[in-house]
Amino acid sequence: SSEYVEMVRFMINNDLSVQSNYEYIESLMDMGSYIDWVIQEIYVANPSWRHNHEWWRDKTNNGKWQWMNVDMDRGFDRANVKSNLLDDFIENSYSGAKHGDPIFKNLIKNEYFKNYFIHRYVTHVNTTYNPDRIIRVIDSLQNNIRGAMPDHIARWSSDNRIKSIDDWNNNVEELREFARDRPEYAYSQIAKEFYVSGTVNL
Repeated sequence: SSEYVEMVRFMINNDLSVQSNYEYIESLMDMGSYIDWVIQEIYVANPSWRHNHEWWRDKTNNGKWQWMNVDMDRGFDRANVKSNLLDDFIENSYSGAKHGDPIFKNLIKNEYFKNYFIHRYVTHVNTTYNPDRIIRVIDSLQNNIRGAMPDHIARWSSDNRIKSIDDWNNNVEELREFARDRPEYAYSQIAKEFYVSGTVNL
């Protein structure tokens, strides 16, 4: 979309720490939707984020741009539990609109946006990604497909996929381990990247 490209170009060429410039961009995009997309990509440590992101808007009534999460199969990988994609978004060197994401590194220059992002991220870590909640979801999804796994294994195990029920259970347990361990790294990365410290119980 030429409108989207023009919006991104404005961000690249104008200082978004200037509130009037930020407010202009805010009139074009749904900030909550965008921030939630960024948080999801960062938190699940999705290494495919640079080339797998999509956006849309309602073409009527001057709809704002919104984002959707797609192709998340590389997320929640136990090997990436320490991954700092927040730094990746901040330092992103891409300047185009179709690959990478030049939006965040420009928006984060605005103090209001930065505070909004930090508060929303921490809120999601405490609620949406709370380990107890995530593990309940994992347990539920595992139980939903448990009965189909023997046929799945019989059909696909020869293609270097899941070899046995024990293999499957071990893979699912790694998702639980990610859920348990990720918050610690999420908090420390926020503190490191934005020079914030301390917590408050609400």
